[in-house]
Amino acid sequence: MRKTFTQLMFAAALLLPAFAEAQRTQLLPDGVTEVRLEGHQRLHVAGGDENRLETDSERTNIAVVRGSRLFVKTGDDVATLRLAPGRSIAIHAEDYATVTIEGSLPLREVLAVEVEDYASATFAGTEADTVRCMMLRLQTEDFSRITSTSILQHFEYDLSASDYSRIELAGVDQMPNPTDSSFYLATSISDFGKVYLGRVTDRGELVKTDFAKNDRDYTTTVNGATSRLADAVRREKGAAQPTDKKSVSWSFGSFDLDFAWGWHNWGREMFNGFAGVEGPSEVRTTFGNLLLAGNWGIATSRWIGLYAGLGLEWDRWKFTTPQTVFSTATDPFAFADGGASSGSTMLITRYVIVPITVTIGVREGVHLELSAIPGIHWNASGLRYKHEVGSHMQTDKDRSVNRYVNPYKFDVRAALYFKRWFGVYAQFSTQPVLKGGSEVLIPVRFGFIL
Repeated sequence: MRKTFTQLMFAAALLLPAFAEAQRTQLLPDGVTEVRLEGHQRLHVAGGDENRLETDSERTNIAVVRGSRLFVKTGDDVATLRLAPGRSIAIHAEDYATVTIEGSLPLREVLAVEVEDYASATFAGTEADTVRCMMLRLQTEDFSRITSTSILQHFEYDLSASDYSRIELAGVDQMPNPTDSSFYLATSISDFGKVYLGRVTDRGELVKTDFAKNDRDYTTTVNGATSRLADAVRREKGAAQPTDKKSVSWSFGSFDLDFAWGWHNWGREMFNGFAGVEGPSEVRTTFGNLLLAGNWGIATSRWIGLYAGLGLEWDRWKFTTPQTVFSTATDPFAFADGGASSGSTMLITRYVIVPITVTIGVREGVHLELSAIPGIHWNASGLRYKHEVGSHMQTDKDRSVNRYVNPYKFDVRAALYFKRWFGVYAQFSTQPVLKGGSEVLIPVRFGFIL
């Protein structure tokens, strides 16, 4: 009862408008072990003499306590989380949210930072600043990033990067073993993720260096390109900004880039994808389609142009059923309910595409672009079931569905540009996501294109 009362008081205090004081401050309940933020929210984390949340925001409902989690919603304002020595905390950020951990933090048992979906976290400071914890847990997914300019001191660590995300640190330092027990150091990398430890030391003695500039394999090129793409998406924050796209055009040999991001769904027939499907195969109409392609001008003029391109396209299909599996026991093969009542399931498909585009109209003004987009499937992620295990989120992967993903695609796209740098597009697939013998799911997409 006392714990519940404390949480209610915390939530109520943050709901009150600021009358006399510009800044609102509230102690962090003892039962809160995780802070979560999403959707362009910004959180600063710093040391303090007590655990509290500070904000200058005049918004109401900026923080909500649910069980052991604190959900921060400050809009365009910034909240500051003060952590006293010894307080263990997990910070989870997603959907373009930003976390900045400032300066030094004194020793604590556990510090966990998890980011996904273009979110970013930074340990900001100098190499004279140290963040100290017994267990350091860093996790990045889906184009997200964790960086540091300060030194992270640890007894144990667990680092994980997947799906074109990266962890890039200035340095880590192994602290003296406080017991005779063995210590746990784990690094997990998958699907073009990258982890760089920086300057690795043991109690201040240099052991090795591990920097991005010394990494030269082909995955570095792919991760670096997608990291720059992620930076562009973070800067956009959902609103187009002027770029130099399509600023130069010659009769032959011009070059430009297309970057498209938008919503998608699938249906049983072409053109009706946004009607969706019913049952376990139902997916949400989400902001999950990304495309990046270079285009070379075969023949262009002021009024018309023909382009050929090469690029990549990603789709992140999010199912409405909490746990979705792929069943080969049905005819046709189909997605099925896995039985769990909580969690979320996602399928990621990736294609290498060769768009052929015709432009009609003056490119400096409103003009139309029509594209045929053939593609070859590359490196599907399989089904990912994300669910809560204890106090942490766990992701279970089932790659068996990959063999049933259609190896080819052929889409048609119409894009209406306003001047040279911003437009909207609608894209329709002529081929289903899954191969013959499986249920028919034909995608449709629309969104913004630069």
